[in-house]
Amino acid sequence: NQFSLDTSLNRIVAANRYPKLRLKARSFDDLERTPPQLKRWEVSHQTPPDVAVNPNLFFSLSKDTIQEGEPLEYEVAISNVSSTEMDSFQVQIQLLNQQNQVSIVAEETIAPLSGDSTFIYNGELSTQNLSGIYNLIINVNPQRNPFESEYFNNTGQFSFVVRNDFLNPLLDVTFDGKRILNREIVSAKPEIRISLDDENSFLALDDTSSIAIYLRKPSGQEELLNYNSTTELEFTPASLPENKAKVLYQPSFTEDGIYSLRVNAKDASGNESGAQDYQIEFEVVTKSSVTHLMNYPNPFSTSTRFVFTLTGSRIPDQIQIQIMTITGKVVREIDQFEIGPIRIGNNISEFAWDGKDEFGDQLANGVYLYRVKMRIDGANVEHRKTEVDQFFKEEFGKMYLLR
Repeated sequence: NQFSLDTSLNRIVAANRYPKLRLKARSFDDLERTPPQLKRWEVSHQTPPDVAVNPNLFFSLSKDTIQEGEPLEYEVAISNVSSTEMDSFQVQIQLLNQQNQVSIVAEETIAPLSGDSTFIYNGELSTQNLSGIYNLIINVNPQRNPFESEYFNNTGQFSFVVRNDFLNPLLDVTFDGKRILNREIVSAKPEIRISLDDENSFLALDDTSSIAIYLRKPSGQEELLNYNSTTELEFTPASLPENKAKVLYQPSFTEDGIYSLRVNAKDASGNESGAQDYQIEFEVVTKSSVTHLMNYPNPFSTSTRFVFTLTGSRIPDQIQIQIMTITGKVVREIDQFEIGPIRIGNNISEFAWDGKDEFGDQLANGVYLYRVKMRIDGANVEHRKTEVDQFFKEEFGKMYLLR
């Protein structure tokens, strides 16, 4: 038999207070086959918990407009607005873009939350590869497990803007500390330094893929240099906030001729350093040699410097420039310590001769002769023939002092 107790319950329970309460009973008497007499039917229950995103109590975004790559920090209050403890539940963070596409960026299980209590949920969102207007969506208990009395208050949505990283990084390439011209002579064992500097202080240049280096030898095809298969390449990642990555390339070239170096560089956002790759051709002469030193300017009135080209891979350990009168009297000697630093390739001396003798006395106007001696391990550096040889006679050059 099936019967309803609605009439008797109405005298005890107000229907408008529990509109969804429905009680049904079915009983059987297989022996006497008489209807049972129900004397008492007691219903007990516990109010379900109810957790809610509560931004009115507390909410914070680190910034509402943020640069690409800069972490977005957020905090929001989550409250149990019931008196019943909420068992452990999930918090899900979603990202909604301008095309109404939703992606889940974080999920976390929260420990049980006692009744009438609040905690501050916080997180950090990576903005790499983001650009434009976004909505951060915080979902509490999205799977509806455990059961709650209400779900309309389980979601919070907050907007922010990400500024696109569109600026190009700055690429710099030097050979032995100098930016060379195309087809300039360099050392057979150069120290090539490549640096990539990006203004974005959040997206670090920490991957070798940001700087790709290609080399073409005089007799070969262009090849991509592999960081993992050679000890000649050393990559130093950027250390934020200074976002500059560096590569030290120290090859040993054994073949004379024209080489080509090409560098493709880009930042973490994919912005390339330029519309075209950096490319430079350079010449290697493996044998140590030196051209005649030319003084410049010539004639001169106040001072003159020395210009020359050095090849090979070693700097001479002995350099001597002798300046003498046309009768052969030495009036000034300049050694390697005075002439200043020199390098393989084209040089113009830091030292400038001011037309004074060994004692600092001003020399008279006129023609002066000079000759140069360079040695490596005691042996003279071989002369490299050039078109300027016509201005020298038996290794002597002429300079003109006119005041």
